[in-house]
Amino acid sequence: MYFEVSDATVRERVGSPESREFFATFGPVGARDHSTREYLQSIGVDSYFSGCMTLTLQRDAKVPRHDFVLAVDLSPDQVAELRRRTARPVMELSVAHDPDMTVERRFALAELFLYFYQSASSVVASRLHSVLPSLAVGTPALLVTNGGTYQHHRFRGLEELVHSAAAADFGDALAWFSPDDPVANPEKHLSLRKDLIERCLTFTGQDAVHAPSVSDRLPGLSDPTVLLDLLSDQLSKAHDGHVYRVGQEAHPWTVLGRTARRVVPDRILHAAAAALRRTGWS
Repeated sequence: MYFEVSDATVRERVGSPESREFFATFGPVGARDHSTREYLQSIGVDSYFSGCMTLTLQRDAKVPRHDFVLAVDLSPDQVAELRRRTARPVMELSVAHDPDMTVERRFALAELFLYFYQSASSVVASRLHSVLPSLAVGTPALLVTNGGTYQHHRFRGLEELVHSAAAADFGDALAWFSPDDPVANPEKHLSLRKDLIERCLTFTGQDAVHAPSVSDRLPGLSDPTVLLDLLSDQLSKAHDGHVYRVGQEAHPWTVLGRTARRVVPDRILHAAAAALRRTGWS
């Protein structure tokens, strides 16, 4: 479990007698990060560091590896530096999305993200939940602890499982990570992964190894128009509050708690289509 322990409302509700009784009944409680574990223990809840459930994701053998580097929520300067350091195409992606997106669309995007994480030659990202799934499915990954997306209390215990670098050390990190021939991921997560899978199998009776594959669940995978439709919200991320437009409409969205404006220009979509073609999606 993960709780935003810096939020007073969360602490009030999680620490209520009803919540503690629930945890006592069904515990011990697996904590995704050390901050959550320490908070639960501070209110008398039996808790242990379990790691994140994304570590249990299985690689889909039907997903081919493509020759591109996936850059997730990096700054423009970082993307430019990454392109200078690799001969491979760099595909940009943002995991921010319209808060009004339907549940079905969110699941479809999650499936698509998993496909990208598995098919990239490597992933360089500022998002914890881009790097952890990449780690789980065996794609070399580098976590960049940018100020806007990095919160130490959320990452504690997890960033130690992956290759990581501070934003100020990004150039040096690319030198040793080597996107053209990326270093293998650490294996510190394997014991956590094994324990999570065993606990989940015992509790649910579901074996992840026999779960339906991503490639079977994601329709229209070879059609770039479907991908563009699913990715439209991601490709339109408004960096620093900049406004992009489709026609005359602009749509509100939330980025890290701030309200901004989200719209998609044709030039972004055309550039995305070209990038998809270059990386073999069409």
